[in-house]
Amino acid sequence: LEGVFFDAQVIEAAYSFVDVIVPLFLQFARGKKNGPQGGELAAGHGSGHFGVDDPGTINCRAACQLCCSVGLVPGCVVAGELADVARELAVVKHGTLSHAMERYFAEDRMQEDCWKTPDRKNAWAAHETIDAEPSYNFPEFIELLATAALYMPPRVHLEPPGLRAARVNEVFTRYFRPQVRIVKEQSVEETGTNGVERQASKPSPIGTASDAFGEKFQ
Repeated sequence: LEGVFFDAQVIEAAYSFVDVIVPLFLQFARGKKNGPQGGELAAGHGSGHFGVDDPGTINCRAACQLCCSVGLVPGCVVAGELADVARELAVVKHGTLSHAMERYFAEDRMQEDCWKTPDRKNAWAAHETIDAEPSYNFPEFIELLATAALYMPPRVHLEPPGLRAARVNEVFTRYFRPQVRIVKEQSVEETGTNGVERQASKPSPIGTASDAFGEKFQ
């Protein structure tokens, strides 16, 4: 993640959400050894980035569909803007894009399955990789999400690290830990406090992002 828009503060903010993003990623991931959903990923016990084991990859269309399933698209950015972010990250990674990859983005292929209902038990089946389609391992997917958060208007990708980290935390809380946001908002309305003390004891009115995904696409 130590690329154009990132530093340690932003990376740490993004990776503090691996516990809720992991189950979603695995719904779409193709493990290297075990086929669809075959990878394993556990926060704090692995050998990879921030203690995250390698769970395999998802392709661009699956990434867009996952973002739609939790509301990050269109709540944070619309599908076309997410595709623009994906293209820019591909340029950073590969330099000059191949003609096939340029055509992939020009034809809006990333967005074509965004609102289709996936098979929750094997979401990858609807996303067999097509010619020149980018794919993401878990750190690359986190980078895609964080960059999208920074590009949400008003854009903060050129702001100091602390403001960028705060934006990532704000957006990820809204779409991946919505129960924390709602409890805070209700507490502010009822008591005028920030609600931090109430989070552990007050029941959440909705489940996690993973629960919401399961209810929507079961």
